[in-house]
Amino acid sequence: MPSVFDVLAQDHAEVKRMLTELELGPTAATGADADELALRKRMVQQLVIEVSKHEAVEEMYFWPAVRSHVTDGRENAPTRPHPKTPASPGVLKTAGPAIAAADRLRDAATGRDE
Repeated sequence: MPSVFDVLAQDHAEVKRMLTELELGPTAATGADADELALRKRMVQQLVIEVSKHEAVEEMYFWPAVRSHVTDGRENAPTRPHPKTPASPGVLKTAGPAIAAADRLRDAATGRDE
């Protein structure tokens, strides 16, 4: 049985593949017909489902593992997903503690930290 981390890596690869296929595929602007546009819509719906499942697995397994194994991990790791954060190490290192602090405040305000 694959580990949760193997599953996450596979999910990343699948999402990247789906995004590439969408990017290269026909669009209304490039003259796609109704069938091609319907297929594109189904692909986008599937992509949303896959990303949502992936984020749920990260929240259940990945981030708790990070917080439990990294020095000061609980204080420095975000407690919520931030999919629009740039994947730049510099941005993550700089913004991570501030985002984590904001997440903890939000968690306390909504009762999520209990």
